[in-house]
Amino acid sequence: MRFSLLRSVLVIATLASAMLVSCSCANILASPAEEPPVLAVTETQLCVFGANRTPAYVDISPDGKRTAYTVMRPDNWFVAMIDGVEGKKYDEIKEYAVSGARCTYIFSPDSKHVAYLARTYRSWMVVLDGVESAPYDKIYKMEFSPDSQHFAFDAKKGDKEVIVLDGVESKPFDCPDRPRDPNRQLLPDEGMFDRPYVGVGFTFSPDSKHLAYCVNDKDGGVVMLDGKAFYAVKNDADYHYARVDMPVFSPDSTRIAFYSLGKGYFFVIENLGKDKPERVLYGMGSSPMGDVVFSPDSKHFAYVDQDPATRQSFVVRDGFAGKKYDWVDPQSLLFSANSARLAYIVKVKYGEGQRSLAVLDGRECENPANNPACLTFSPDSKHFAYIFVEKEGMCVVVDGQKRKEYKSIAPRIVFSPDSQHLAYEINIGYTARAVLDENEGPLFNTINEASFTFSPDSKHLAYLGDMYRGERLTPCLALDGAVTPKTCEVIVTSRIVFTAPDKCRVFTWRNAGVAALEATAP
Repeated sequence: MRFSLLRSVLVIATLASAMLVSCSCANILASPAEEPPVLAVTETQLCVFGANRTPAYVDISPDGKRTAYTVMRPDNWFVAMIDGVEGKKYDEIKEYAVSGARCTYIFSPDSKHVAYLARTYRSWMVVLDGVESAPYDKIYKMEFSPDSQHFAFDAKKGDKEVIVLDGVESKPFDCPDRPRDPNRQLLPDEGMFDRPYVGVGFTFSPDSKHLAYCVNDKDGGVVMLDGKAFYAVKNDADYHYARVDMPVFSPDSTRIAFYSLGKGYFFVIENLGKDKPERVLYGMGSSPMGDVVFSPDSKHFAYVDQDPATRQSFVVRDGFAGKKYDWVDPQSLLFSANSARLAYIVKVKYGEGQRSLAVLDGRECENPANNPACLTFSPDSKHFAYIFVEKEGMCVVVDGQKRKEYKSIAPRIVFSPDSQHLAYEINIGYTARAVLDENEGPLFNTINEASFTFSPDSKHLAYLGDMYRGERLTPCLALDGAVTPKTCEVIVTSRIVFTAPDKCRVFTWRNAGVAALEATAP
C-alpha cells in the first residue's frame, strides 16, 4: 500500500468563494446542515518516524502490521527503515511502479518478506529481507509468487538480460524487440528505468508452480516455461519477423495461452495438467487483438480476432467465432463469476457514424446501450450492470433498467458480496458523492472510487475521500454515511479491511508516525 504524506490543506476563504462562483453547481461545499455524523474510532500506533526523519511515503504490508519507508541521513546517504530498523546505506533507493501504483517497498502476499531496489555508485541490486542480490546495470521488474515462496526479477547485465528466480539467473538473452509487459507501467519520472519495452518479462502461474516468460531476438521468439524452451517460432525466407507475446495462465494453472507471430498470427493453448501437454492452434492466418481471457473456472477462454480482409473484429469463444463488428474492445471481455456468461463492448454503424453497444451472452443490449462502459457482473452472476453515456449525462444500467441520470459517474461499479446492493461514485461540479442503491451519501470534495469496500455480510459500505470540514480539507473514511473525526487525517490510499462485520481498518498519520485506525459502523 502506498501512502502520500500530503497533509490537509488550509483553504483561504476568498479562494473558496471563487471556486463556489465558478462552479455550475450551486452546492460546492457541504453546508452545516449536511455535516455527516462522526464515527467512533480507536487507534493503534504502528510506527514513529523519529526526529527529522519524516518520509515522503510509507509502504505498509498487506496484513497491516509492518511498515517500510526511506529516509535521508545527515550525511546524505539513503537508508531503508523496515519495522523501525535502519538498513544499509545506499546512494539511492528507487521508487517502483506496480500496476500503475507507486511504491518503494514490495511486500510478499503473506507480509513475511519485503524487497526494494537500491543503487551503489552505478550498480543496482535487489535487497530482499536485507540480503543484496548480485549487482546489475538495470532492474526492470520484481515480483513475489502468489504463495510468497518465490521471488523473481528481470535485470540487465551488460548487453544481455536475465530472469533471476530465487537467486538463480536464467540463461542470458539478447532482446532487441520485446513485447510490452502489461503488469509493469512506467512512471513519467523514472529516469534510467524509462524504456518502451520491459525486458523479457515474466509471470507466475496462480498456483506459484510455474514461471513463464518470452524472449524475442534477431532469430525469432521463444516462450520459456520453468527454465525450458516451451514453444519457439523462427524467422525464415518467407517471414522475417517471428515473435511471441507474453504468456497468460488460466486461473487453475493448467492452461497457458500466448500469441505467436510467424507466417501468420495464431493462438496457442497448452494443457499443462497432462503428461504430454496438448497444443491447440486458434486463429490461423487472422490477427488476434489483446490478451486471451480465461473464465474463472478455467474451462472457457475468449479473445478478439480480426478478419484481415474486411478488418472487422469478432470474439472467439472456446474456438468458435462470433458475429463480426466494426470493432470489438479487447479490454472489455468479461466472464461472469460462474463462468457461464460473457460480455463485451462493440461498435456498429449508426447513421453516418458509429455507436457502441454492450453484448451480453451473444445478444446486443439495445435498450439502452449507447456508449457503454465499465461492464460488471454481480457475484452471483444473475445481474449485469454498466455505465450508460447519454448526450447530456450518464447513468448506471442494471439488468436493462436505467437508474437516475447524473452529469458524471466515476468508472467503477461495485456489487455487494450477496449481489443485492450496488455502489458507485457520482461527480457534481467539483464535488462527489457515493451512491448506494440510488441513495446518495455525504458530500465530498473527491472520492477514491477504487476504495469502495462492502463488509463480508454486505450490510456495510466503506470508502475514502477528501471532505471540507469548515475551511479545512480533511482526508476521511466514510462508513454507512458517517465519517471519521476531524482530528484524523486518514491516508486516502489506504486499503480498507473489515476486521469484524461492523468494523473496518484504515491508516492515519499520528504522532509523527502512522497509526492503524479502526472505525465502528454507527
